[in-house]
Amino acid sequence: MAEAYFITNQYEKSKTLLSNHLVKKSNYNKDVKLKSLKLMGYTLFNMNDYSNSANYFNSYLKNKNINSPVNINNEDLDVFIRMGDSYYASKSYRKSLAVYNDILESKYLDKNYIIYQIALCHYGLNEYQKSFVFLDRVIANSNKSLLDDAIFRKAQIYFETSEFGKAIEFYSEIIDNIKFSKYLPYAYLNRSTSYFNLKSYDQAEKDFLFILENIDDRSIQSEALLGMQKVVSFTDNFTLLNRQISSYRSKFPDNNEIQKIEYENIRNLYFNQKYTDLIQQVNTLDSLKKNIINRNEINYYLAESYFKTNNFLDAEKIYLNISDSINSKYLSRSLNRLASINLTLKNYDKSIKYYKNLQNISKNNREKIESFVGILSNYFYLENFDSVLYYSQKVNEFDKISFNNRNKINLLSAKSYLKNNNSSAGIDMLLKTVNLVKDESAAEANLMLAKIFFERGQTTQALETLYSLNENFQSYPYWVGKSYITIGEIFISENDNFQAEATLLSIVENTSIEEIKNEAQKLLNKINSNETSL
Repeated sequence: MAEAYFITNQYEKSKTLLSNHLVKKSNYNKDVKLKSLKLMGYTLFNMNDYSNSANYFNSYLKNKNINSPVNINNEDLDVFIRMGDSYYASKSYRKSLAVYNDILESKYLDKNYIIYQIALCHYGLNEYQKSFVFLDRVIANSNKSLLDDAIFRKAQIYFETSEFGKAIEFYSEIIDNIKFSKYLPYAYLNRSTSYFNLKSYDQAEKDFLFILENIDDRSIQSEALLGMQKVVSFTDNFTLLNRQISSYRSKFPDNNEIQKIEYENIRNLYFNQKYTDLIQQVNTLDSLKKNIINRNEINYYLAESYFKTNNFLDAEKIYLNISDSINSKYLSRSLNRLASINLTLKNYDKSIKYYKNLQNISKNNREKIESFVGILSNYFYLENFDSVLYYSQKVNEFDKISFNNRNKINLLSAKSYLKNNNSSAGIDMLLKTVNLVKDESAAEANLMLAKIFFERGQTTQALETLYSLNENFQSYPYWVGKSYITIGEIFISENDNFQAEATLLSIVENTSIEEIKNEAQKLLNKINSNETSL
């Protein structure tokens, strides 16, 4: 009965009967015992219980007094082979090697299989050079039944030991010469990964693309898409990736893996600063009513993408939605952006409201200082200069204010003093700004000082200040451009049109900032107009 269950693949029932039978030692003769031991070995082997199957095969051979596979019948030789396979599958590689090496000395005809299994055992023991010796024997054998297995295994060893150049060589051997190998999809996948690790991004992309367009396997395509997401960061083919993701979604609409792929793709677009592509991708998924995992995180990336492409109104809607959730990890960042957007849009009262909200929830010094600087900026544009000076004193009470933030505060204070007609305090604060650190605030302060000197008729001091600005603040082309405009204005005021024209022409020819170029051109036109009228 146990044999009948075995033949019909009812292994659990076969195992139960054999277990009960083998326990009753007095109820069977030696032949029945041997038959039961062997059948139990095969039953457990087919149930993938390799550790126990090896024990039963070994018990069968011992009870039959067989110590070697030499000069035994084919049935018992097969037991030896399956015992070796069981040891291998249960990772008892040394025991497996002992069995396989004995079988090599027998009359077993398929030595190629045994040689390949020996190679796998050495591989399992991390004895890669020994594994190569036996794999090369399989490859050189006239029996080609395991040729692609051996080549692929060599490639895998090189791949796993980070010898990617050699791995590519053997993966290519399968791809180029064994067109119908079962390993072909994995050869393409691992070759593309090897190319990626060697920074051969175009070749990696080509292999990933081949998989996506030619190998109709969901799991392999999923891996290829994940690989493509990494590659396009270097090849800049984000549009191609988006097209492949859409194709994958169409082919496998019920695959939950697509959501993870789409999520990673959106993150990839964001961190590679492909903001327009990100906006298009998210809006496409939303129009198709597709679920996007980690939606709050994606909403933040979408809002940031709108913000960084100057679509402030679209960004504001999403930041508002995020800020409605008090538990959002993006709450403080969203409030900061809402305040910044409204400052840019000149909605100063709204901006102050958001900065004060940020100030109330901030848990770190940096955010508190940023909120104070934002409030100062809004009060300045509202011409509430006393409030600017009040808040500038309060924020200076904080520890660990960065030089850049302190300089922003100093500059706003200087401007407020000047607007309140306190030029002495204003100039002192401008000098303090210039001397603290050479940042953008200092560049602007330098220009303001030069303009004050110019307005007072101190042209020599004004020019010296402007030349200093041009020398020390070259990384701020806007303020350097403004400096040259002012130099041109000073020359015009001194009727030195030759120097003025040379300075302004240099700006027009060299600046990429349209505002600066237009200002210079207007002054040039003014010079030409005055000369024509004379």
